[in-house]
Amino acid sequence: MPDPWLIVAGVGEDAPLSREAEAYIKKAPRVVGGRRLLDKLAPSAAERHIWPSPLADILPRLHSWRGDLTLILATGDPLLFGVGNFLLRHFAVDEMKILPAVSSFALARARLGWGAASARTLHGRPPDSLRSWLGADLRLLVLPHDGDTPRVAARILREEGYGRSDIHILEHMGGDGERIRSLTADELLEKDIDDIAPFHLLGIHCVADAAATLRSPMTLIDDSRFRHDGQITKSEMRALALARLEPYGEGLLWDLGAGAGSVSVGWLRMAPLTRALAIERDGARVEMVRENAVRFGVPRLEVCEEDIDDFLSRAADLPAPDAIFFGGGLSTVPRLIERGLNLLSPRGRVVAHSVTLEGEETLARAHRDFGGELLRVMVSRAESLGDYRGWRARMPVLQWYLAR
Repeated sequence: MPDPWLIVAGVGEDAPLSREAEAYIKKAPRVVGGRRLLDKLAPSAAERHIWPSPLADILPRLHSWRGDLTLILATGDPLLFGVGNFLLRHFAVDEMKILPAVSSFALARARLGWGAASARTLHGRPPDSLRSWLGADLRLLVLPHDGDTPRVAARILREEGYGRSDIHILEHMGGDGERIRSLTADELLEKDIDDIAPFHLLGIHCVADAAATLRSPMTLIDDSRFRHDGQITKSEMRALALARLEPYGEGLLWDLGAGAGSVSVGWLRMAPLTRALAIERDGARVEMVRENAVRFGVPRLEVCEEDIDDFLSRAADLPAPDAIFFGGGLSTVPRLIERGLNLLSPRGRVVAHSVTLEGEETLARAHRDFGGELLRVMVSRAESLGDYRGWRARMPVLQWYLAR
């Protein structure tokens, strides 16, 4: 096995390079890193290359240097949300040698006394993602987008009923300029703090008010909390659909005929690394989907205003979905099922719902032609009838499910 040529060395805030990394500095003909890290290096004969933007623009140069010793400087642990993960998508691990340093997240946990298993780490996520992670007594470590993130986070905490939560602003962790300031979300919103260092983390200890939103990724969100116009997969059927769709890992969902986007929202909340693409042809509903995505802390939901038929016509060039949910369109374009199956990834799952007779005919044909399972569900809820109570039935729903 040839010696690694791509050396990825982690660097702390003010900490020197490890002795092993220092040895590579002396013999590597080139060093790649951010300007802040490169400026910390002692003078040497090595060429210095600053990361381009976008990051992928470095790949042609790295490929041209293949086999020649190249040193990459990264902050902290290169594999903890760092550049090491990017490089491993393009180069074999045998070509690389990774030398991690202590990450700022580890330093933050040490300063706050939070065990690794007791604190969730959020990195590279829009601030509104916080909404899906909140819960009484939970601890969150957040790498902010910019200096405004602490106030944005405090505003979100207050809106969700967590205004008494503790926010720790940890700046320049591990460096001479290290500073920790602690205050509640309510206090942060009332104070004018404008001297937060660009390099900082947030430690959030959630304290729930009496009216706080208590959520778990598995919580079935009540229909009334969504913005919708009646076109929504109701909570009971949504639970059955998500159980069949099986959100996991980095799986991709296509939500076709998304309505209010409730299935996409549930999918993304249940598995934080998953992706979802919601297709909805009605412009007003598209805005509802986007609003619901932000409201429930999954702003990463992609929404496309397009007819399902038109979308499937161009979808062959898109990444194959791991799951497809048909929430509409089956009555008017029965061939959508077959077209969706042709685009599904190996071991993918399809779930389709219909409340119309025409849609039921389509699902019955799909069951006959492709197999799977067919389930008819009718839900009744107890409601007041004068001085008494009785059962109020909802429209029956036919569900077709197929797993490859």
